[in-house]
Amino acid sequence: MIVSVAIRVKNVTSSGCFKSHAELMRAYPELVEGKRGFVDEHGRFYTRSEALNEAVACGQVRREDVPAGELCSYHLWG
Repeated sequence: MIVSVAIRVKNVTSSGCFKSHAELMRAYPELVEGKRGFVDEHGRFYTRSEALNEAVACGQVRREDVPAGELCSYHLWG
């Protein structure tokens, strides 16, 4: 289950109680150049496309509601 937005920089993942990647980057500007993605309840990092597969498998979203094939925070938390 996807639980948080995350940004990965040089194999270090940063996440937390943020509703969007923009909110996370405002709190930590040094993450701007990182790879945006998500983490699950075990802390595993997923790219946006991997996160979509995980969210669909967990019933968090329907694939047809994400036509671009990449999960965004608003798909989960509106």
